[in-house]
Amino acid sequence: MLTDSNKPRSTSISVQNLIGTDCVICFLPYKEGDVVSVSNNKNCSHVYHVDCILNWLSADHDTCPSCRENYLDDKETKGTGVRVDGNHRN
Repeated sequence: MLTDSNKPRSTSISVQNLIGTDCVICFLPYKEGDVVSVSNNKNCSHVYHVDCILNWLSADHDTCPSCRENYLDDKETKGTGVRVDGNHRN
């Protein structure tokens, strides 16, 4: 269950590989400046717009909409919000 203590938090990092791909919740492409969330659950590598995953988690889901792993990683792990930055190079 989503609570104040396990909401995804926001931070800013570069994630060039998301540019041009789509959020599978809203089907809109990620673009530079979007804030996205990634799960700290090592078994889930899916990324969503923060607003999209917060709406999903607020609807009493605690699993990733793609792989069904626990997005909040049970008790202590929180999703991490990141900002899409088109300047990152791998």
